[in-house]
Amino acid sequence: MNGTLKMVAAAQVLNVSESGMALELPEKPLPTSMIRFQSERFKLTGSAAVRHAQKITNSYMVGVEFATGLRWIPPDCEVEEPIPLCDVP
Repeated sequence: MNGTLKMVAAAQVLNVSESGMALELPEKPLPTSMIRFQSERFKLTGSAAVRHAQKITNSYMVGVEFATGLRWIPPDCEVEEPIPLCDVP
């Protein structure tokens, strides 16, 4: 696999479903990109394939599909929106 690794310290999750999520990212990823993510708060760690990206103001809304076998199950607690991908101090 030939590619470049980019790190984003924090991103906003715009929505999440059982099989994927929409993120707000500062840069447009390549359509063939894989994204790795981790959220301690929502106990969600894994990777996902970029399915689409759309420019919104100064960032991009990026739709990703979770890698095989990964499914998100909503927590028992109330979920505030937007859902942070990473816990922000």
